[in-house]
Amino acid sequence: MKSGKISGFTLIEVIVTVGIISTIMIAAVQILKSSLEMRQALSEKGLFAHRMNTTLRVLSQDIEHAWILSATMDQLQGRVRGTDSRSIFQFGSSQDGLLQLTTGSHVAQIADAKESDISYVTYEIKESKRYQGRTALYRGSAPRVPENFREPLKMELLADSIKTVKIEAWNGDSFVGEWSNQKSDTRDKLPQMLKVSVTAWNDVPEEGQEDKALQGGDAYLTSFSTTIFLPYSSRLKELKERVKSVNF
Repeated sequence: MKSGKISGFTLIEVIVTVGIISTIMIAAVQILKSSLEMRQALSEKGLFAHRMNTTLRVLSQDIEHAWILSATMDQLQGRVRGTDSRSIFQFGSSQDGLLQLTTGSHVAQIADAKESDISYVTYEIKESKRYQGRTALYRGSAPRVPENFREPLKMELLADSIKTVKIEAWNGDSFVGEWSNQKSDTRDKLPQMLKVSVTAWNDVPEEGQEDKALQGGDAYLTSFSTTIFLPYSSRLKELKERVKSVNF
């Protein structure tokens, strides 16, 4: 009676098999790592895009609804008393913050709340509470126009890691870096349009590690610009006569 022989793998076959499996595992790990890194990068880009879109959207909404009561016009219509027009639009000409304005963009948080459609809004660039060494954009709003524009508002974070917000107003033939309805040359006037440029850090610093963006210069900064038209400026006399073409 013949006994059956059991054949096994040779040492060389085992070594080759282990090598192939190891190569496949290393390749799979590299693919998984690359996939996770790509997903993280896309997530960071998505968060950055959301941050910039929120900043420009809220700024645009407030500015588009900016409202100035002309003392001369509204006195005749019985809307205001004396010479106080109870409205404001200014930037770049004072130390009261980045931008101050009365705007009709206010929406009451509670239904049937006794709040005015026109509110007082101010923007400021302040130190970030989350990332040391960086700044952020804060927005404060009042549910109605206050008696005194000097009264401080509760500032809430609009967007973090915002380095600068540059605002320029079209005065009829060029963009200028300041505007105030309190000054003689622009009293009771709104600009026809504004150019807003936002510069922000495009990365998210890791917890407990050095913020490379603070030393990395422009490589970690991205800028966006938009032009915002102010519809309510049409009811006011222009600062200068219109030109036929606009050069940005």
